[in-house]
Amino acid sequence: FDITERRQAVDALQESEKRYALATASGSVWVWDWNLATNDVWVDASLKHALGYEDHEIENRLDAWLKHVHVDDASRVLMDAYAHAHGKAASFETEHRKIHRDGSVRWFLTRGSAVRLPDGRAIRIIGTDTDITERKSAEITLEETRHELARVSRVTTLSQFAASIAHETSQPLNTILLNARACLRWLGGNQPSIDQLRMTLQDIADAAKQANEVMNRNRGMFSRHPTEKQLLDVNMIVRDVG
Repeated sequence: FDITERRQAVDALQESEKRYALATASGSVWVWDWNLATNDVWVDASLKHALGYEDHEIENRLDAWLKHVHVDDASRVLMDAYAHAHGKAASFETEHRKIHRDGSVRWFLTRGSAVRLPDGRAIRIIGTDTDITERKSAEITLEETRHELARVSRVTTLSQFAASIAHETSQPLNTILLNARACLRWLGGNQPSIDQLRMTLQDIADAAKQANEVMNRNRGMFSRHPTEKQLLDVNMIVRDVG
């Protein structure tokens, strides 16, 4: 019998399978097929290998496969899949973790599409799993870096704010200290000048009022209140700074 055509078809099929294996391996993408009626799940053997297992070590059953999905993700993955199967979601796509044989965690992007009967009932879901561990690791590192930058920014801002308060209050506090010492020195004399004491004490009171205004103004920066616009005397600000 002439089996040339059959031999060519077999060779073409084998070549196609080789291309498929190379494509999925290079892209870290693997195919699976879930029979919703029987809960049989055919999983690409290469996906099992990616988790450190031989093909025969994981049964092609849903319950056996779910044992290798992270316990915190398994229920969510099933809910998303059933939502798509029952027509509540247009597509099935979710990111989740799987546990490698060595105990490490691998991240996967799972996509699937339901095969439906003419009446709309889903009988199978066929999809792919893509290893996105490196991408998730980069995202986690980026998020940690953002948090650290935000923390450094808050610390820097707080440091600058503290320096600003110290600068603004140092002048009135120094005035209070110097004038208080002067008053004590005069009171220790034989005939202290009441007028001079009165003027110096007034300077102390004015300096204390200025320090209090500085603290109230800075406290107001962190309180919730409607923004109010008003005319400002720039000359007064210049005099205060001086």
